[in-house]
Amino acid sequence: MTYSIVACDPDRRRWGVAVQSKFLAVGSLVSWAEPEVGAVATQAWANPRYGPNGLALLREGLRAAEVVERLVAGDEGRDERQLGVVDREGVGAAWTGAGCNDWAGHRLGAAQQAGGDRRGQQSASLLVVERDGGYNRLSDMVVDLRVDDHPRPIDELARLYRLHDRLFGRTPRDRWLPLEGQLGDEVRAMLAGLGHSTLDDWAGIANLEQRVDGDEAIDPIVLEALREAS
Repeated sequence: MTYSIVACDPDRRRWGVAVQSKFLAVGSLVSWAEPEVGAVATQAWANPRYGPNGLALLREGLRAAEVVERLVAGDEGRDERQLGVVDREGVGAAWTGAGCNDWAGHRLGAAQQAGGDRRGQQSASLLVVERDGGYNRLSDMVVDLRVDDHPRPIDELARLYRLHDRLFGRTPRDRWLPLEGQLGDEVRAMLAGLGHSTLDDWAGIANLEQRVDGDEAIDPIVLEALREAS
């Protein structure tokens, strides 16, 4: 049926949830995460209160296993629930109720290749959080993408993620190209042809302002987009 992954990248201090299901807008119920706190996924006969309540317990400092124990202990419908939790240390714990549909449980691997949701595909989502890791370093939301109704939601989610990364991702500064010589002339000519005097002006129109910083060097992703637009 529905399958999800709850994960933590301790090196980058990121937490996230990904999910796919034959269920409309599955990401609105399953996925919950908070930077420096943890992440929660609730599925099967989902209990959406597991999300905020689980994050509240993680915020208090409880470990993943303790959070799972607390949540299911206070839920009379626990036998029909599934729950995954990753805490602030990156430690995970899960619950699968005895009353969940066959097959239900926890496995490591590629869920779609293993059969996915036997009912088919409909929606998918990807949620990733990091303290000040989102838009303009003023948001904790690194990625929050949802495909609510699509015949191939994972493919569509991948397409949206590529678009999101192009617009909001970050190329290490040492990979930027100096805007001098022939490349500088090319960029200035392209900007002029598009009716813009500066790279900042054009980037604002193209939603690439997050990838522009002055006029001494250019992000290769911005250069590619500028060439495509010219």
